[in-house]
Amino acid sequence: MRPTRRRTRLLLAASVAVAALAVPLGVHVARGADSGTGAAPPKPEPAGSECRTTIEASRVVAYCHNPYPSTDLVQLHTECARWWDVDADGA
Repeated sequence: MRPTRRRTRLLLAASVAVAALAVPLGVHVARGADSGTGAAPPKPEPAGSECRTTIEASRVVAYCHNPYPSTDLVQLHTECARWWDVDADGA
């Protein structure tokens, strides 16, 4: 009779272990954690700064508008090449 008690205890312990592992899995599936119905994806931050330039003769003016200064960093760099007008040279 002794082996029967040991077998009964082992079967009972195995049943408790299986139940302990199966219950959290059942709760996880019941909540819909794998269905993708959780939190919504984060919204992208707004962006969209722009610059435009105006050239009048030898004068250049740049206008920049940055509606979202917390997310955009605008840097403006302009270079003017030296030019020589053949018609204006009196030599």
